[in-house]
Amino acid sequence: MKTTLISSKDYGKTLKEVSDLEYRQKREAYDLLLDQEPKLGDFISCDKEGKPLENPEDNENLDVIEYTKRSKEYQEALERVKFDVFEFEQDDFVDGFCGYLMRGKDHSVAVLTQDNEVIFEIDEDVTAETLEDLTTLGLVLK
Repeated sequence: MKTTLISSKDYGKTLKEVSDLEYRQKREAYDLLLDQEPKLGDFISCDKEGKPLENPEDNENLDVIEYTKRSKEYQEALERVKFDVFEFEQDDFVDGFCGYLMRGKDHSVAVLTQDNEVIFEIDEDVTAETLEDLTTLGLVLK
């Protein structure tokens, strides 16, 4: 079952059939999730330093040992990805920025990185500082 990222208030409304203690525990855990700063690795496979990883299947020039090593690293990175809804397009921007355009069913979000600092721009006027800022985008939690 996949769950869509929703606001804390809306999540609380889904907890009708639980005890007060369970309600408080689940609500607190969800609020902690929403308070997290989004990272590029939440959306695409990245190494532990936050640099995007290429799918080794896309590289025909790897020997068996290197392919096996990169495949393992890539699969581990995929397991750390939290959201499963957007397709990505990579572009190189001026001034050292590398960008990804996340195209979803109803929304697009620009993800800009410079020196591994990630900036999520929902549109020109809105920058996402927490996952809660992205709750209106219909992100699907894995």
